[in-house]
This record gives sequence, structure tokens and C-alpha cells, in this order.
Amino acid sequence: MYPMVLFMRVLPAIDLMNGDIVRLTQGDFSRKSRYSVSPVEAVQRWKEVGFSMVHIVSLDGAKDGTSLYQDIFPAIVREGVDIQFGGGIRSVEQIGRYFELGVRRVIVGTHAVSSDSFWGEAVERFGSDRLVLALDIKDGFVATNGWAVTSDQTFGQAIERIGIDLVKHVLVTDIRRDGGLSGIDVGFYRDLLEAYPGLNMIPAGGVTGAEDLERLEEIGVREVVVGKALYERPEIIDVIRRNNYLG
Repeated sequence: MYPMVLFMRVLPAIDLMNGDIVRLTQGDFSRKSRYSVSPVEAVQRWKEVGFSMVHIVSLDGAKDGTSLYQDIFPAIVREGVDIQFGGGIRSVEQIGRYFELGVRRVIVGTHAVSSDSFWGEAVERFGSDRLVLALDIKDGFVATNGWAVTSDQTFGQAIERIGIDLVKHVLVTDIRRDGGLSGIDVGFYRDLLEAYPGLNMIPAGGVTGAEDLERLEEIGVREVVVGKALYERPEIIDVIRRNNYLG
């Protein structure tokens, strides 16, 4: 029997590169779709739909630590939607700056995986509830630096080294499925949830339609990031409304 959840909510993805909203396929920077709306316009659109939180990532930042887009947040925060942001954050001071700008949760991946002390320092200062650990999986191993580098750590090795007691939220991207509209590998996430039942596991990558969302809800997922399907298969919004996945 899978754990029951009170609700599951969808977090619309807004991925930024060179100031544009884009979606990559399997993390390949040469295989991207560009969309014509601005970040603020996208947030306004998702607010009108009824979403309670948006998921914003600087792909430039994830790749090389640049273009962190701090200038866009005052306008986005005024829209009154919670923000989960990540991509290129390399210091505790940067995390604090985003909180000052009104970001609700900050995502850290590369630096949390590569540093022995960073995550613990961040949790000590800000608490685990406002931090999201990003573990992006490629061929069974954690990928970093915008998915350009594959480490020698599995999900379990990475999270145990960081300290599972210090982690509340984990964003897990199945890179094989990301941006491909090929459907979620539910078994992949089910196995992780069974191994680490205390974590808020946030799947990302591959959601195509209603069946993916309903199967994730069945296995106990509480939050899921959806990107390309929202932009290219807008009928999924009717499913999200009907099932109250807005949060």
C-alpha cells in the first residue's frame, strides 16, 4: 500500500537562459525550445490558472554560475505567487540574498554535492524547510554543472554523505525523460520514495499528461515539477484543475 497524501500540487517550470524561457531536452543545451513570453508574463499566466508556487531555474547559472536573474524577482514577488528558485547558487550568502528578494525556497545542487560542509551550513542558518536539494540523475549517477558533468555518486551515496537528517525537500530530475514528453518513469520515483519515505520527493522530467500525474499521486508524491507539457499540451491544465493539483 502506498502512503496517502492530502494533496499533490504541480509546480510550473520556468527555465531561463540568456533571459529567455526555454526547455531543454535531456539537459542538452543545443536541443532547446524557446518560448516568447517573459518570466513575469509566465508567472502572471500561471497565477491566473491558480498555481500557488512556480519553479524557476537559471540554466545559465546551473551551467557556469552566471546569470542569476536577481533583477526579475521584485516584479515576480509582487504577483503574490511563491517562488522556488535555483541554478548556480554557490554560497550561503547568495541563498540569503534570494530570501531577502522574496523567494520562498532555494534549490542547491552542484555545490551541495561537491562541498562537504555547504549544505550543513545552509541548513544551520536557514533551516531545512526553505532549502531544496537537487539531485539530477543520469545513468544512475548524480549529474552536476547544468548536467554537463556526471559524478561518481548515486542518489543514495549523495544524500547519505550530505546527511539525510538535514534534508527535507529533494528535487529529483530523471534526465533521460526531461523535456521529451515521453512520460514519467514512475518505478524510478517509487523506489526512491520507498527507500527514503521521510523526504518530500519532487519529481521533474517527463510529465506528459493526466496518467503521469495520477500515478505519481498514487505512490505518495506531494509535489511535481511540470514544464514542457504545460507549454505545448495545454489540455493538461484541465486535468490539473479537475484534480486540484494547484496547491
